[in-house]
Amino acid sequence: MAALVDTNILVYAHDRDAGDKHARAVDLLAHLASSRELTLSAQVLNELANVLLRKRKLDRAVVATAVAMVSARAIVFPLTGELTALALGPGMDAGLSFWDALVWATAHANGIGVVYSEDFTHDRVVEGVRFVDPFRSS
Repeated sequence: MAALVDTNILVYAHDRDAGDKHARAVDLLAHLASSRELTLSAQVLNELANVLLRKRKLDRAVVATAVAMVSARAIVFPLTGELTALALGPGMDAGLSFWDALVWATAHANGIGVVYSEDFTHDRVVEGVRFVDPFRSS
């Protein structure tokens, strides 16, 4: 089953100093990519670029390569006015912040049943989309 991956998973995958979170993020991305189940939104790619440029202070060419590499392994959904409207409606009605609601809206509108992120309540389901924290201890 396809899954949408949130920005924090990609950031940890690029941060070798993140210990267990780095290893889990790399493993999750490799598994999803190899089974052709990895999906992202353009929002997530933009957030990744922003974090790597501003917080990690990486060179723009390095960031461009990182974004291109992850994009090549995933289905990337564009942002649309319809997704923004969905986020502003049912997404925020469910108590999600606007940016989190936009991640949810991308998954919901594209029939993606799982979003991997540490930023949502683990196992919460909003209109058929389940949020899973892959860093949560079993």
